Amino acid sequence: MRDAFIALLSMCSAALGIFTLRDYQVRALRRLAEVLSSGALAPLLSAPTGSGKTSVAAAIVSCAREAGLRVLFIAHRRELIN
Repeated sequence: MRDAFIALLSMCSAALGIFTLRDYQVRALRRLAEVLSSGALAPLLSAPTGSGKTSVAAAIVSCAREAGLRVLFIAHRRELIN
């Protein structure tokens, strides 16, 4: 399942459901897939304020679910969840 998830991330489309990722977000997801493929177990993906980190997280969750993985998304603020 991990390999399927990495494959989905590396082929991530700019359009995921109801939102569209920007080019730099798609590049970040593809780079994340490369790092995971190299054997990294807990990579960190960071981005500046306003860059769409929540959209990127939603894309990661979507790819994981499509690969048949269970997902737990935790946020410390209700605003992020809503």
